[in-house]
Amino acid sequence: EQTLDKRGNRRVFDTIKVPIRDRNGNIAGLIGVSRDITEHKFIEEKLREREELFRSIVENSHDGIAIINGNYKITYANDELSNILGYPKEEIVGQDFRNFLKEEHKALFTDKKLCAQVRRHKNEDRVISEYKLKIVRKDGAEREIEVKAVTLRDAGNRIRTIAQVLDITERVKLEMERNLFEKRLSELNVYARRLNDAKTMREIYRLTLDAMEETLGFEYASIFMVEENSLKMVAHRGYSEVSSLKLPLDGEKGVTVKAVKTGKSIIVPDVRKEKAYVKGGVETLSELATPMKIGKEVLGVLNVESGKLNAFDEEDKKLLEILASHVAIAISNLKRREKLFALNVYGRRLNKAKNIEEVCTKTLDAMQRILGFKNVDFFLVVGKNLRLLKTRGLSFTPKLALPLDGDRGITVIAAKTGKSIIVPDVRKEKAYVNGGGINRTLSELAVPIKIGNRVLGVLNVESEKPNAFDEEDKRLLEILASHVAIALSNIERRESLEKLSEKLEHLMRSSTKIMTIKDARKRLKEIAKAIQRFGWRRVVIGRVDENLERRELITVGLTREEIKLLKERRAPGHVWKERFSSKFDKYRIGEFYYIPWRDPWIREHFFHIPPEIPLEEAEKHITTAVPSRLSEENMVDWHPQDMLYAPLRTPEGKIVGILSM
Repeated sequence: EQTLDKRGNRRVFDTIKVPIRDRNGNIAGLIGVSRDITEHKFIEEKLREREELFRSIVENSHDGIAIINGNYKITYANDELSNILGYPKEEIVGQDFRNFLKEEHKALFTDKKLCAQVRRHKNEDRVISEYKLKIVRKDGAEREIEVKAVTLRDAGNRIRTIAQVLDITERVKLEMERNLFEKRLSELNVYARRLNDAKTMREIYRLTLDAMEETLGFEYASIFMVEENSLKMVAHRGYSEVSSLKLPLDGEKGVTVKAVKTGKSIIVPDVRKEKAYVKGGVETLSELATPMKIGKEVLGVLNVESGKLNAFDEEDKKLLEILASHVAIAISNLKRREKLFALNVYGRRLNKAKNIEEVCTKTLDAMQRILGFKNVDFFLVVGKNLRLLKTRGLSFTPKLALPLDGDRGITVIAAKTGKSIIVPDVRKEKAYVNGGGINRTLSELAVPIKIGNRVLGVLNVESEKPNAFDEEDKRLLEILASHVAIALSNIERRESLEKLSEKLEHLMRSSTKIMTIKDARKRLKEIAKAIQRFGWRRVVIGRVDENLERRELITVGLTREEIKLLKERRAPGHVWKERFSSKFDKYRIGEFYYIPWRDPWIREHFFHIPPEIPLEEAEKHITTAVPSRLSEENMVDWHPQDMLYAPLRTPEGKIVGILSM
């Protein structure tokens, strides 16, 4: 019964009431006994609320919950546990929990092991355990679960275990996939280093196919390269029969062609539904094509196929894109190394050119064959004009001379500024001049040919495509232009030296007669002064014996300190014999030998300066000659440390002296 006390609070009583009857059996009254059970009722209601709350939490939990008794049987299972195990709750409750485990994990929970665990923790109120197990669902599917179990003893000292079960199958799968992805990524990074060390394109192709097959696990793999207006298969792996495949880039056939055009990877789940699909050497059902790109330029395509439908996913695409970027960088670096090597070889050959016409021809050859440009021009500064000397890519060379004081011509701007110019779209450039060149020119690159600040000409390339040239093209063409500048400067120097040689030879012929006379010192001094009047700051004439050891020294233009240093650094006879040998023939002009300071070979073999010392610091290391006091600003097209020397011979050819300037 419930009632209110004086304060208005609810009170609950447990009451027993008995009726009082008279002699006739009629109820005459009532007698009763009441016990206040308010506190007991309050506790009972709280327990009921907590039980309902617990049941609500358990039933709505995202984890499976099981209660297991001391006989290892499940006495309670929530709905989520039913979902995890795949059994209805009535088929779970009452079952030994081990019945749901995979055989290999049942061995962890034998009666012997479980009893030993109970004995080990008999003095503990609760024992917490965690497991990762595999179960077998009712439908036979295997799942991985994570179990957190708390084992308790109730008031009657009975063992109860509450198990929290989480299905981690998808998480484990994702972890495995992530680990596999990271493993493949690590292996691709190893391939990246090997690709960058490759010496040939064939080696790059082999390493790439190895990575596609062994690391990425693709069934059929192939490599396509862009060649002008087509896409050509250059290597493949996994195909039993493959005919040569070459697809036009302006066509509509080929998933690989679409990848080149869009610059994006393409996944084709079912090639039977793809109009652009081109059948290769085997029957395939799905395809993945990934472009190899440097910036926006597509070099080629990595292509994989499978005999299964929908065989490729986003992870495959991502991994193949990573490999494609490594391959593109390796190809670009290899081609750059090959071009640089070829340019250096070209530079050495160019130094042997006898005239400007030969320099022009060899330069245009290099621009087309080494650098891959199609429409190329060679401009030369002639007076106040920039004259087109020769062009390639046209059937004729138009007559074109642009005034250097004008504002027309990209090449003129390059000549006036002394800087390279890239024009992505000539239609937007006011200075552009179509001087009889290709009518559909859309982009242009002009690089000045310079010695110091002096511009000798311009190398120019044009393209029918907009934005056809990048910084790499500019750098390579600048390297070529530097070789051309040296060659042109050498030709100019050679021509001036040949003229000077004609003047000096008469003096040299006279000097050989004088040097046979014992009192010829004064006349040798006059000859040295005459040579100085030709423009040479320092002139040295040394009389030598049959071993080319110096016996007498005549100098003009040297200070006392320089003369003293020259005597201290006197080159022995065997050194001069080497300097007159075939080893120095490439520096010979007539009877003279021209020694260019900027040449690293000269600095190493003539001045004995280690090659690792940079040019700007090399003068500090001169120990075999007298360094010049002049700076480069005082010179026109010579370096202050450049020098000339020539043997003085008798009519019979015997060397009796050495002239150096």
